[in-house]
Amino acid sequence: MARETSAEEAMLTPPAVIAVEVSGAGQKVWAGSLRVGRRGNASFNMNTTEAPERCATGGTSAVSGRNQSGSAFRLSLSLYNNGDGMRDDQFSVNTSWQRPGDPCDGGGALSNGIDRSVILPAGATVVLKGDGGLTVRLTRSK
Repeated sequence: MARETSAEEAMLTPPAVIAVEVSGAGQKVWAGSLRVGRRGNASFNMNTTEAPERCATGGTSAVSGRNQSGSAFRLSLSLYNNGDGMRDDQFSVNTSWQRPGDPCDGGGALSNGIDRSVILPAGATVVLKGDGGLTVRLTRSK
């Protein structure tokens, strides 16, 4: 019997289902599941724009006089299965998270990211930690 090629193996291997939880600054940012095919990828993007918060002192924000439409939250998460035919548990994780800065201190944006490769066998959990309290928890189903 002839050995299957890696392209054929990729088509026969069911996708990995990975539960993802992203948190930062003491709050859950996003949670959901992504299906990642062998030597394939899955991604999630979220953008939220809203009016800036008022200063805690009740005064107007330092950015209120500028032409600012609001504060933005952005999350981008990509998973890539870079298994080489011998393994199907190697994943690249790329996460970027942007949130508004303090409106009473000039506003702006704060950005954090994680760009790592992980081994995630079936049934395992990996927790990645970045700056600013950014945490990505990955749990692969069995």
